[in-house]
Amino acid sequence: MPYISRYKILSSFLWNRFAASIEINKGPKRSCLLSTPVNLRKMVDPPLLDDSFGNAAGGAISVVSSEDDIEEEGYNYRIVNKLTEAMSKFNKEFVKKLHDGKLDRHFILDGADENTLKREVVGFACSSLLRFPIYEADFRWGKPIWCAVGGVPKKNLHVFLDTKNGDGIEAWINMRAEDMAKFESDKELLAYASPTSCP
Repeated sequence: MPYISRYKILSSFLWNRFAASIEINKGPKRSCLLSTPVNLRKMVDPPLLDDSFGNAAGGAISVVSSEDDIEEEGYNYRIVNKLTEAMSKFNKEFVKKLHDGKLDRHFILDGADENTLKREVVGFACSSLLRFPIYEADFRWGKPIWCAVGGVPKKNLHVFLDTKNGDGIEAWINMRAEDMAKFESDKELLAYASPTSCP
């Protein structure tokens, strides 16, 4: 079985709980787009350094609107596979075409048909700062006791960060207030997550 990252598993799980919270399958047919950035640094020839400055990323977007994409519990292999497939399309060939100006976009919309964007579209974006040494930053005030993601105007977004002691993951989630109220009371979510408060 191929390696499945915790990022993909947790993103799939949060999408499942988000979709259940907003009852995406009830009412008019809606399309849901699950998007994630993809690091392009290693795909450039020659590869860029991991700590090079600037946004060298592309956007992988998967259509996850069919009714069987929501499961009652746990994460969903179909969502993980869709996310993996969309991300895999960012390769050295894609980056070379982008660099040579043969592409006018830096994202890939995977699995869309002509009806996808004719429906109401619900977007859900995921990103990650896992394994970034954010708790090692010291601007001569000492190392941080708690790091957070703030000031993000985008709705339906989650960002993962490592906890300070490295034994857990924090998910910073931004939604409309009415959607968040349902999401936070989701029993399946609460079985695996606990609220985080500032130390």
